[in-house]
Amino acid sequence: DIAAYLRAIGDPGMVRFEMRRNFRSDPGLIAATNRLFGGAGGGTAGGDGFRFGHRDIAYVQVSAGRKGEAASLQVGSRPDAAKPLQIRWVATNTKPKPTVDVVRPAIAEDLANHVATLLNDGRLPFVRDGREPGERRVGAGDICVLVRNHADADPVVDALRGRAIPVVKSSVGSVVDSPAAQQWRLLLSAMAAPGDGRRVKAFGLGWFVGLEPEDLLDEETVARLAQRCATWAEEVASRGAMGFYQSLRAEKAVVDALHRSSEVDRRLTDLEHVAEILHRGTNGRLLTAASLLRAMDDLATATIDEEIGLRRIESDAAAVQVMTMHAAKGLEFPIVLVPYPKAPNNKGPNVYSHGGRRYVDAAPDVEWSDGDLDKARRKSLSQEEILGDELRIMYVAYTRARHQLVLWWANTHGMASSPLAKLLFGDHADPTKKTTIPSDEGASLAGLVGRIGTDVAHLEEVPLRGAPVLRVDAPPVAQGVVGREAAFPANARGRNSMRRWSFSSMSRVLKEDVVEEGAGGGRDEGRDGASAILESGEGPASYPRNGLLTMPAGTTFGTLVHAILEEIDPSSTDVEEQVNSAVARHGAGVIPGADLEQLVAGLLKAVRTPLGPFFLDKTLADVGAGDRLPEMEFHFALPASSRPASSRDIAMAAAMDDQSPFAGYFAELGRRWSDGPDQPVSGLMTGSIDALLRLGTGDRPRFFVVDYKSNRLDFDGDTLDHRAYGQENLRVAMEAHQYPLQALLYCVALHRFLSTRLAGYDLDRDLGGAGYLFLRGMVGADTPVVGGAPNGVLGWRPSSETILRVNSILKDGGA
Repeated sequence: DIAAYLRAIGDPGMVRFEMRRNFRSDPGLIAATNRLFGGAGGGTAGGDGFRFGHRDIAYVQVSAGRKGEAASLQVGSRPDAAKPLQIRWVATNTKPKPTVDVVRPAIAEDLANHVATLLNDGRLPFVRDGREPGERRVGAGDICVLVRNHADADPVVDALRGRAIPVVKSSVGSVVDSPAAQQWRLLLSAMAAPGDGRRVKAFGLGWFVGLEPEDLLDEETVARLAQRCATWAEEVASRGAMGFYQSLRAEKAVVDALHRSSEVDRRLTDLEHVAEILHRGTNGRLLTAASLLRAMDDLATATIDEEIGLRRIESDAAAVQVMTMHAAKGLEFPIVLVPYPKAPNNKGPNVYSHGGRRYVDAAPDVEWSDGDLDKARRKSLSQEEILGDELRIMYVAYTRARHQLVLWWANTHGMASSPLAKLLFGDHADPTKKTTIPSDEGASLAGLVGRIGTDVAHLEEVPLRGAPVLRVDAPPVAQGVVGREAAFPANARGRNSMRRWSFSSMSRVLKEDVVEEGAGGGRDEGRDGASAILESGEGPASYPRNGLLTMPAGTTFGTLVHAILEEIDPSSTDVEEQVNSAVARHGAGVIPGADLEQLVAGLLKAVRTPLGPFFLDKTLADVGAGDRLPEMEFHFALPASSRPASSRDIAMAAAMDDQSPFAGYFAELGRRWSDGPDQPVSGLMTGSIDALLRLGTGDRPRFFVVDYKSNRLDFDGDTLDHRAYGQENLRVAMEAHQYPLQALLYCVALHRFLSTRLAGYDLDRDLGGAGYLFLRGMVGADTPVVGGAPNGVLGWRPSSETILRVNSILKDGGA
């Protein structure tokens, strides 16, 4: 603003406005930043330092406004982790070169590890009420993660939440563009026309009611909801938008519906924010629902003050903040983490200045010229302007910290044009010049850190895979602090059951000694000894030691197999080429030392293995792309907290089927869950099924859910008895990993899916069941078959009574 004023009253040329003293940041961080931007980089520094896309916009050296140590942040167990400037480097010089899809998860996990280190052992200076300075633990609220765009936030949030580190996404867009605003529109639309069944049904599927699609088939349910909308319409006309919302959110049924989501804090914050804006926009007048709906539409197109419309932090609890670099302008944080280098976005129209005029070139490929402004010049000017904007936003992000700045660098495709590459390896005097990444990045970065100074900077190499997961230690509780005095999350009470559930969380949380966590992608797929059921000596047949049987055990291989099978089409005529391509893309470097030709051969044999009569004697290669839905995700609401489902009841319901091969397993599971307090299951059930198959011919095919397993059920030695992957050993492995519980939940999800999408659905006729394919034991036409059942394939179809009984428990608590 000051610069704009000086420009308006003075020389219309470039105005140079500098502040050369920094009273905010630690002297060590200021020194490191000065050297990073002022010539310590890999290129040539000119003038004051790094140029930000214009010769007159250069980094200005600043001095510290206060005295102090180089690093006031202390990390007891790892002094290097406390240095003000951290550069964390992911090596990408392996062949084939890792893609961004591989590198970004590694960065997210490393970021979470660094946060855990700071929370466990980090300490910051602390002064209160003018007393002598002391120290305090680093808290989650001291840390901010800055990303370039909103999509980059999700992997970071997931990694932090995976370690139970509190985290919020803040300042992510305008609330009038949020899902909460759309829910308000659905509410007001139904209230404005409660006689319109389509509006009422659309609203019924939303946040405030949370009906399932099948519920809308009940005319009485829809009629009751329409009556509620008519009553609410009278209330809003008499109370106004804000008063109505406060009474609405006090209704128990609405509260239960809103709390079914794991993001209830985010939803409540945004819904109330929209109510406030709606109240402000209508000057608090008492309007009808139809008038408020028109006001909502006006808000969507109106220009709302950025500060008013910016989405608020979803919780006032101390948490790591994740926000965009743009939203961080003018803010400061004790510790700032910038995880992802980003290349400039050159999509869209070309925008640039030339000859004192501003151009928006929406047709950059059209041949036209104006003097020296030809096609090549227009493209160059546009790219320079985009780069300048990116360089300046980089500067904003890198100067938000008081105590520590952490940067991640990885040379993936296109990163040579990123602002961070320009800073680390480019020409500081002219960043528009093409940047060449040194072949030996590690040595170059080590030299850079040496020039900055190892007293204030530290370089750390980040492994692509295999890094240990660091957890946050439980905070110490002072002796004698109990009850209300103990630190306790504000929203932790009364909401234990309001969460996101899955097979993994049921098998882990309800009774931790039942099974370790197992998520999709093979995380629970390790090695299971077969010696418990195999007698000494060879059986009637043996497996050859080739194909998938040569592959190592472990989660990495399981994840690899799932990724490949998700991509390929086994029924395609070029399936062998697809498998080779997928293995080359995903396999190299993932399983060092493994024979990739054996991996390809093993996968091809597996997809060509007859699956037996349970699967109508088909192979995976027989199932066309139109009859296979890979990675089918499902989500359905669970009962409200007033009548939650019971984990014990689910197990005992399945145990009632004495014809089931897993009746004993479910009975034992029910007894285990009965040993302690029965955990209510309420909130949202989610899951991801490896594949949904439609098998059969004619008008009534059958539907099957399939889960791929890469578990090793063998033992060391040259000879592998065929019974290692026989039906009995598969059943033992299924129970050891709680797969029958998973299969039951998948069949219930499939039942719900088919009942809402398949005309004339008949449970007995249309739902085929669940199949678990232990791929190592599936060796093509040579796969042993005993009693008509092929090795490696276990099919189970819970009885229709069991599916309906468990569905009822998961729908309304069994009431």
